[in-house]
Amino acid sequence: MGFLSRMFTFQGTVYGLRKKYDHARERADREDDVDRRLQALKILDQAEPTLVLLEEQRISRYDRSRLVATVDSGIEQAKAVLDNMIRPKPIAVAQQQTGMRTK
Repeated sequence: MGFLSRMFTFQGTVYGLRKKYDHARERADREDDVDRRLQALKILDQAEPTLVLLEEQRISRYDRSRLVATVDSGIEQAKAVLDNMIRPKPIAVAQQQTGMRTK
């Protein structure tokens, strides 16, 4: 009964999002290009707290759909970075824009 209840309820949607997130995270960890890996991991790190919120708390249907769209777009954006559709910023440029200094 556990599988069917997950399949036909909102938990199935969250389960699918978690699978997509984990797959994108593993793919980002395997990436050789440091700039691309860091940008994809940053995007995924921003999406994870929202995903945890969806998994653990009861939320209204409207808020749930908005949060699902936010997480899904973050995962797709990270995949686009990994697929070379979006060029990552070089680390030096990103550090200058945020005000970080290197030693």
